[in-house]
Amino acid sequence: METPFDQAYESRDKMLAELRRYALSQGYVITTIRSNPGKNITIGCDRGGEYTDRINALDGAKRRRTSTRRIGCSFRLYGYVHSRGPQADGRWRIKVKNLEHSHELEGDLIAHPAARTITSEQRITICNQLDEGIPPRQIISLIKKSDPTLLIIPMDLYNLRKAFLREQLAGRTPIQYLQEQLLIHKWKFAFKQDIEGCITFFMFAHPESIQYANQFNRVFILDCTYKTNRYEMPLLHIIGVSPSNTTFSVAFCFMQNEQEESYKWALKTFFSWLESPMFQLPVLCTDRDLAILATLRDDYPESPHLLCLWHINKNIAAKVKEYFATSEAWDEFLSGWQSLVNSPTEHEYEARLLDFDKKYQSVSPYALRYIKETWLIYKEKASTGDILTVWGRVRHAVHKQIDALVYEVRHDQLNSLIFCQSFLYSQINQRASHYAINRVHDQVNIAKRATSLAPLPECSNSFTRTMGLPCAHRIARLLEKKHPIPLTDIHPFWRQNIAPDNRSEYLPLLEPRLPIPKAKRSDKKGGNPKVDVEKGTPTATATGKRKAPSKCSNCGVIGHTIRSCKVK
Repeated sequence: METPFDQAYESRDKMLAELRRYALSQGYVITTIRSNPGKNITIGCDRGGEYTDRINALDGAKRRRTSTRRIGCSFRLYGYVHSRGPQADGRWRIKVKNLEHSHELEGDLIAHPAARTITSEQRITICNQLDEGIPPRQIISLIKKSDPTLLIIPMDLYNLRKAFLREQLAGRTPIQYLQEQLLIHKWKFAFKQDIEGCITFFMFAHPESIQYANQFNRVFILDCTYKTNRYEMPLLHIIGVSPSNTTFSVAFCFMQNEQEESYKWALKTFFSWLESPMFQLPVLCTDRDLAILATLRDDYPESPHLLCLWHINKNIAAKVKEYFATSEAWDEFLSGWQSLVNSPTEHEYEARLLDFDKKYQSVSPYALRYIKETWLIYKEKASTGDILTVWGRVRHAVHKQIDALVYEVRHDQLNSLIFCQSFLYSQINQRASHYAINRVHDQVNIAKRATSLAPLPECSNSFTRTMGLPCAHRIARLLEKKHPIPLTDIHPFWRQNIAPDNRSEYLPLLEPRLPIPKAKRSDKKGGNPKVDVEKGTPTATATGKRKAPSKCSNCGVIGHTIRSCKVK
C-alpha cells in the first residue's frame, strides 16, 4: 500500500498537510525539527528530543510547574526539493530516516498541541466570535458541529485571542489603540489624567446612543460596578429608557473611585454631550450610593431622583434575611414590605407603615430598624480584561441594543394595533408607542367592565401620576361623552417623533378632526340596528323609540313646518 512517504508534492505546505493527516490516523503527531525554507525540512515526532530548561531561573525562584512530553523518540523524516540537475522539477519529496517510535501509538491525541491545528478560515471565525464575547466552550461546540474531527480546547482559544490582540496592537499600547479606534468609529470620549499621565477617568459613548439619549431624555438610570477590568476601577453605566419601555446603554465611564468628585466629573461630562437643551430635567434613578446622592443633591437639585427598587430589595435580602428562622417568616416579611412600597396614596402608606411597625417591633427589631433607618428615609424616592477588552465587548453589546431600539421605534411608527381602529384611539394611534397604547387599552377594558353594581374604586391618581397616561376614571368620562383620547393625555415621553429640542413635536400632518360618528338610520323595516360606536349598545332608534314629530317654528302647531304654514 502506497504511503505519503512514496509520493511527490507540488509544495511544502501540501506535503506537510498530508503528512500530518497520515500521522494522526496512525496515532502520533509530527513536528518540525529544523527547516531551510525553499530547500529542505527535517520532521520528527513531537515526543522526540530531550527537555531543555530555557528559563534558567535561580534556585528557589518562583516559577510555573511545567511538564514535558519529550522522551527521545527517534522517528525522523527528511523533506527536500531538487533545485538543480535533471530532477529539478520543483516538487517536494520525502526521504525516510527512521519510522520507529519509542512509545506506544495513541488513539486520542487531544493532549498534543501540534494535533490541535485550525485552518485560516476557522481562525478568523474564532477571533470574530471571541471579539463578540462568546464563551470559548460555546465556540468549540459550534466549530465541532461543522468539523467533528477537529481537536481543540479552551486554552487554544485563549492563546489565539492573545495572538490576535498582539497583531491588532502592532507595538502600540492598548490605550493608544483604543483611542485610535474611538476616533475611527466616531465615538464620543473624554479622559482625565493625573500628574504622571495615568488615566483616572475615561468616558465613552456610541454616537447613536447619544442621539437616542437626546431624543429620549426623560429618564436615565445610573449604576456602578467593579467587576469589569483588571484595574478595579469602578465602571459607571448610564442607561436610557425608550418609549417602548426598553432600556439602552448610553455611556460608560471608568472612574478612579466612587467619591463625590468622581460622580461630578462623570455627570458633567455626560450632560455636556446632550447637545439639545432640555425642556424638562430628566428623572435620575440610582441605587443608595451616598456619594452619588450627594452629587445629585448639590449639583442637580431640581432633577427628580428615584431609588431603584431592585437594588433596595437586593440589599434588604442581603442584610436582614438571616434574622428570620424560616422561609415562611421571611416571605411574610417581604410581602409586607412590598405592600408598604406599593401603597397607592400617602394616607394608605402611613396606615400600612403603622401596621408594619407594630408587627415587627417585637418579631424582628433589627430588620425593622434597618428598613426604617436605611430606606424609609428616602420614601419619596422609592472582569478581568483591560479597558480595551471591556470597550470591545461593550461595542458589540451597544450595536445590538441600537439595532433592537431602531426596530422598536420603526415598528411602532409603521404598524397600527388592531384595536386602535376604534374612534376612541383616533388621536393617539401611531402617535404614541405601542407599549403606552397597550397600557391605555388595559385601562379602557377596566372602565368598560365597570357597572352600577360594581363601579370603579375611588381614583387615587397613582396610575396617571406614575405612568403619564389616562386612567380608567378619565377614560370612563371620555366614553360617556363619546370623545376620543386626546394626545395631550399622553405624556410626551411616550409619544413618537419627539423633536430633539423638546420644545415642539414633529407630529404627522393629519386631516381635520372628524365629528363624532352618528348612528345611521334604517329606511326599511328590519334594517340593521344602530349601535353606539364605543359602548356597543343599541341606540334609541334601534330600541323602538322614534324621534319626536316636527313642529312649526312659526305657529307652534305639530304636523307642518314654517315653509308650509298658512297662518298670515
